[in-house]
Amino acid sequence: MPVISTYERLVAKHHLAALLAEGDLQVTASGDIAQTRDGDLKWGEDRCNAMHRLVMRWCFNVPTLETLFSLILKESERKRQAETERESAANIAFARAEPDPDEVAKFHALGEQIGAAEFGGAACAGAIVVVLNNLLLRYKADLKAADPKWEKITPQFGGYSFGEVVSAAANNFRHHDEWASTRAPNAQQMKSIAVIEGVLGHRMASAITVPWRRNACVELVAVVGGSDFETLERRFFEFAKSICS
Repeated sequence: MPVISTYERLVAKHHLAALLAEGDLQVTASGDIAQTRDGDLKWGEDRCNAMHRLVMRWCFNVPTLETLFSLILKESERKRQAETERESAANIAFARAEPDPDEVAKFHALGEQIGAAEFGGAACAGAIVVVLNNLLLRYKADLKAADPKWEKITPQFGGYSFGEVVSAAANNFRHHDEWASTRAPNAQQMKSIAVIEGVLGHRMASAITVPWRRNACVELVAVVGGSDFETLERRFFEFAKSICS
């Protein structure tokens, strides 16, 4: 059985063959081999070249992205288990007038496990959205001459496109500590905050602790990717195709 490359698998899986069919090296008016804005060899016209470069970069990133996605699920489960055990420990530790020191210690240790799982999963999710955002921004730049869309295209989540959610999530990962100390977000911050509030169903006045004041990337990855990496990949390429359609 012939070995099928990741590139070929992606092209077939996401129905990209027609878009990539005319791929070939390009020649400039002066007879030189055409290059992209960042020095790569240009492969086909703008749409073909942009998708080709996107698929190639996805191939290189997908092993790490899959691992990070699986770690999010693992850390979420570890957090749930620790929370259950901590509740049980609390019922035992503080049920008597004199708390059981061993159960009290267990209670606090489980609290540390909950925190580690929460921050670990959030770090993995943050890394995912930054990679996705970088891939899409490079793709969008490659399509500049084709006037690429970004808003109001499929797939959508709470009225925002896949790209808008990923961009807002990446900004949340980079700036949530800064946003946490902001009482009146400025116009630039509100571009991302409005998306986060919209897709997570929160509003600024609804709670003291709102999602954008912390790393909310686990919840945001779940919005665009569901509970399995295949969904995330499918929606990523669905959005990529919608950009230049």
